[in-house]
Amino acid sequence: MSDRNHIPLAPSAALTVETVTSVRHWNEHLFSFTITRPQSFRFRSGEFVMLGLPGEGRPLLRAYSIASPAYAEELEFLSIKVPDGPLTSRLQLIQPGDQLFLGRKPTGTLVTDALLPGKRLFFLSTGTGLAPYVSMLRTMLISDTTRKFVILHGSRYSWDLGYRGELESLARIRPNFTYIPSITR
Repeated sequence: MSDRNHIPLAPSAALTVETVTSVRHWNEHLFSFTITRPQSFRFRSGEFVMLGLPGEGRPLLRAYSIASPAYAEELEFLSIKVPDGPLTSRLQLIQPGDQLFLGRKPTGTLVTDALLPGKRLFFLSTGTGLAPYVSMLRTMLISDTTRKFVILHGSRYSWDLGYRGELESLARIRPNFTYIPSITR
């Protein structure tokens, strides 16, 4: 990570400072990472939160969907790598031990408790849009054994199907879960 990202971060009323605990580079276009979770941080699976790094005069923040389930001790996120992106060009360089800003208030309406009852639940996503569904699935597969879950995940190339191994493994051991990867090129 560049020296610019090693500036000591300070929490604020809207932001906490969290530590990167792991980083996984799926390929040259996609990565995921986990950060520490404040004890007071509560979210519903499917919500998103603001993440960021120091910017020119104020934090540079973007909304990221949380991929970890609501019960997890760490927070996990999935991101693309944008070479000239104001945040992702720097965020893709993070390493365990680095610090990030985390918004104190998660939000969003694509959450498990807002879903209508039914026999089947279809999750349709492309690219990193999979993250909230991973969170929801990791939560719901534990307690909901009667409903059938289907994830259709599309991307341009097979190597951009983040979490594919985990989802294929779940599909093999959970008869109520189907994973359908789809590529366009």
